[in-house]
Amino acid sequence: MKIEQKKSNLELLPQGFEMTASSWSKISYFFLNAKGKERKTKYPMSFIFEAILWINRTGCQWRNIDSKYPKWQLVYSYFRKWSEIGLFEKINTYLVEQKRKASNKEKQASLLVIDSQSVKVSGFIKEDKGVDGNKKVNGRKRVIAVDSMGNIIATVVHAGNLSDNHGGIAIVNRLEIQEQTSRLEKILVDAGYKVTFIEYVNEKFEQKCKVEVAQKPKSQQGFVPTKTRWVVERAFGILNFFRRLSKDYEKTVQSSENMILIASIAQFCKI
Repeated sequence: MKIEQKKSNLELLPQGFEMTASSWSKISYFFLNAKGKERKTKYPMSFIFEAILWINRTGCQWRNIDSKYPKWQLVYSYFRKWSEIGLFEKINTYLVEQKRKASNKEKQASLLVIDSQSVKVSGFIKEDKGVDGNKKVNGRKRVIAVDSMGNIIATVVHAGNLSDNHGGIAIVNRLEIQEQTSRLEKILVDAGYKVTFIEYVNEKFEQKCKVEVAQKPKSQQGFVPTKTRWVVERAFGILNFFRRLSKDYEKTVQSSENMILIASIAQFCKI
């Protein structure tokens, strides 16, 4: 008799680098022209997109991209173009909505969990960095908002010396720009998000959205998983498997944010 094994969190991760037909079919809509056909280019859009996913997963420098892909200048130019027009954000939002729909949930979440992660930056990074005094990290902070399933809804990256309140307010504004707040009723945060953030949310949503600060019991020592909030910790944990995110190697925070979104997209496409 076969013993059914519990699914590991690693099953959420991509298993390879090739963009299969089934994976591409999930997002190919975003690369069609006005006539509903794929744009005519020297290289298929799926191949360019796969190259960007390869960079994200392996942590390789642009200049050292695998020789099977187009020249790094071409791949990087597409990355910059798609970042500037918000394409990765649109694709991620679409994939999240499809996954929620498949789970019999509304497209938009009524509950979000917000948290930040301080990461070191590469030596050549000069912009938007600072020392996080609490974590003793000289770098940047990644702020993400996830739903109850752990899907990344939005992300903001800023200098590490800025407070959690700053990042929390920034990501709430980003959620509003992405039109992801129409059903929002509750935001779960940790003790780093204080009165300033709570008052901002109350005023912005006219008391219709509640901020709940989850704290572990004072009697318990070390890390203690908190109900519902653990999904954001898992999301950060999964990002660690994408080596481009082991540090912040991006010169701009816009590129940093899009690298996080690309990792999120890769999980949906299993790339």
